[in-house]
Amino acid sequence: MADSQVGTPASLADRADEAANRAIVQNIYDSASRGDLQPMWDALSHGDFTAYEYDSLPWGGVHRGYDANVALTRKVAEYFDYSTIRMHHYCVDREVVIAYGSLMWRGINGTEPREVPVAECWEVRDGQPRSIRPFFWDTASYAT
Repeated sequence: MADSQVGTPASLADRADEAANRAIVQNIYDSASRGDLQPMWDALSHGDFTAYEYDSLPWGGVHRGYDANVALTRKVAEYFDYSTIRMHHYCVDREVVIAYGSLMWRGINGTEPREVPVAECWEVRDGQPRSIRPFFWDTASYAT
């Protein structure tokens, strides 16, 4: 994410880009909540798309490129039901979109499914998602 823009007032063009960037990210979540993962697959189609996941998670690490991120989304689906994702708040500053909401952890090893909060920080440039950094509460419990 670009540091050179810190402290620089946003122009009207920046604000238009912000609205477009929010719409791109919001469409990914809204579509996933309806069981349509195509916008998610489209986001991953940029060859350099990178997901940064906590190392403590079963799918942790840096995932770069389409194939790595398709494998990542399939692994995450073992633990979370994408159709339950609900993002209620968005904060946008130029190329950065932060979405906050929740989704259902499926529960494993006899544990009960439960709703978990999540914030995800996206970088969107030139109309294309470039990276995502999810922030989950209590990641240690997802590995048990």
